[in-house]
Amino acid sequence: MPPFSAENARWRKKCARIYAVLLVLSFLSAFALRLMVSSIISPILGYCFFTALGLIFEYGNYLQTESDETL
Repeated sequence: MPPFSAENARWRKKCARIYAVLLVLSFLSAFALRLMVSSIISPILGYCFFTALGLIFEYGNYLQTESDETL
């Protein structure tokens, strides 16, 4: 299986969705416990990382498909 497959891109996007849920839970717990807003930054960065990684793998899959079709 090539590294830039559609399955890998879907997996990265699922990870981003999990981080989105963690972000909401972190925000709610910080609000409930009246913690500083800085405790929310880590899940936001994780969400951005996995979203970007999913988009990179999706684009890599597109380029791989284009390359395979031109040969």
